[in-house]
Amino acid sequence: MFLLLGAYNTNAIKDPKKLPHTYADLLKPEWKGKLLSAHPQTSGSHTAFYGGIVSEKIDGGWSFLEKLGGQNMMFVKANAEAARMVTAGERPVAVAVSSHNTLVARAKGSPVDVFAYTDGVIVNMSPQGILKTAPHPNAAKLFSEWLFSDEGQEQFAVWGLQWPVVDGVPGPKGAPDLKSLKLIVPDLSWQIPDEGRKNFLKKFNIAMKRN
Repeated sequence: MFLLLGAYNTNAIKDPKKLPHTYADLLKPEWKGKLLSAHPQTSGSHTAFYGGIVSEKIDGGWSFLEKLGGQNMMFVKANAEAARMVTAGERPVAVAVSSHNTLVARAKGSPVDVFAYTDGVIVNMSPQGILKTAPHPNAAKLFSEWLFSDEGQEQFAVWGLQWPVVDGVPGPKGAPDLKSLKLIVPDLSWQIPDEGRKNFLKKFNIAMKRN
């Protein structure tokens, strides 16, 4: 699974203590014009992030997003692009980036790192299943069994830089320990009907003053 952590440019912010520590901190005057994000219309990870804020009513849900919309947010299309823009120094902080993109960039020596909100980190799951029409279902079952074994989950952590879902398997090297975080697994079922997603995006754009 991925975590939707905040990301920051380590050249622009050298002291992590100065980062936003809670979602409410993002609303402070010093962050106006300094935040960026991918847009939920073009980024699945940010559909989960902002949808999670709404469904779990984080800091009020929609009322929080309306206040965040007053922070002159910069929006890009994709999750990976948000990580690149922070790394390039376009803005010092991304409110959320899929942990994989940031950890890959950091491992390559880029001036970027992640931070976690103390009031909760939204989880972005990577579902796995077998298609009903799979041409080789037995092979798929064997792969699924390996995937959820200790060895398979270790590979997820090493090569995929994702957190294992099997207890006792360590997470990605240099990443926050799950036990130190408050995890939020949002219910996004209301977005599955097409109308639900359309209404969410329409209201989101109004909140972000992009209508």
